[in-house]
Amino acid sequence: MFLNKADDQNVEALLKLLSSSVKLYKDQNFRAFVYFLDGNEAQLKALNKKLKTDNISLSLITDEERKSTLKGYKINPKAKSTIMLYVTRQVKSRMVNFEKGAKDENALKKAIKDLCS
Repeated sequence: MFLNKADDQNVEALLKLLSSSVKLYKDQNFRAFVYFLDGNEAQLKALNKKLKTDNISLSLITDEERKSTLKGYKINPKAKSTIMLYVTRQVKSRMVNFEKGAKDENALKKAIKDLCS
């Protein structure tokens, strides 16, 4: 997943959902990686401490890597979030601009469940 100036409430909801999904689908080897296109290391550490999301990887994409990373993963640079669910390098599901709330949260939960079934 890639985050780019997404709203704090959406980021927190998404990270909580991913963390709980990693726990739920541990036996299926579900993992979550979150790449931030903005912010800094201190912010990521504070966010991880606040949400207790040690079971997901939070990383920063440097300015130098940003353009090639977005191009390589076919990410819209204007999107606030891009979620890709994949198995063996094949994307099975994609969501753009996730928003906190039942609609997007349920859609992502279903996509993760389908992926892990």
